[in-house]
Amino acid sequence: MVAGPEIERAVREFERTSDVGRPDDTRHHEQVPSVQKAFARDVKSLVGVIKEMGNPFREDSADLLVLDTKEILLKCVVEAVSGGKIKGQSMYDNYVEEQLNKRSKPITDTIQRCNLPLFGTLENHTSRKTGNQVADLESDCRLFSRLYIACQAREGNFEEFFKHENSSSPPALSCHGKMRTGQKSELITCVEVSTAFERPSVDAVVPDGVAIVNMRPPGK
Repeated sequence: MVAGPEIERAVREFERTSDVGRPDDTRHHEQVPSVQKAFARDVKSLVGVIKEMGNPFREDSADLLVLDTKEILLKCVVEAVSGGKIKGQSMYDNYVEEQLNKRSKPITDTIQRCNLPLFGTLENHTSRKTGNQVADLESDCRLFSRLYIACQAREGNFEEFFKHENSSSPPALSCHGKMRTGQKSELITCVEVSTAFERPSVDAVVPDGVAIVNMRPPGK
């Protein structure tokens, strides 16, 4: 407590003489050379695309399209862009009403993010599983067509045409080489349960020591 003010005075004198301390920067965060260069580069890029692809404000079509690729966006993207402001204003009004006016929710609750489809959503991508199934079906169709033509040319037996597997892993048991999984309870419907039980007539009972130890609850 006694030496604290003297240490602070010595530190200030050292910073003042050696110019260690930097003055406070009161500029805006965009008033730096790197941000200005990036902004100028983006403007030049935009102008170059407009000159090459045409002025988008002269388009007579009512479709919403990407400027550089001329790809027409989906209907859901058009609805999200046109109604984004209304949806955001509605969520903001709901937040003010519940958190500030009614105080039914804590003020720390944030507004949830709306994952709206925007310009990056160009087409509905099918899932990988569905795509693989479609690819397998197309491959099977091509294979069966070739085998059918070959079977006609060689006078094959059509009764045995579909009796053999056409893939390394049977589709009924595996999916692309991976064993299909399921629930054990699904096997109950396949097993016939018999409730009848008859006690056999025995002369002696031999208990299994390991089984008895595991059957007993621990601690006794």
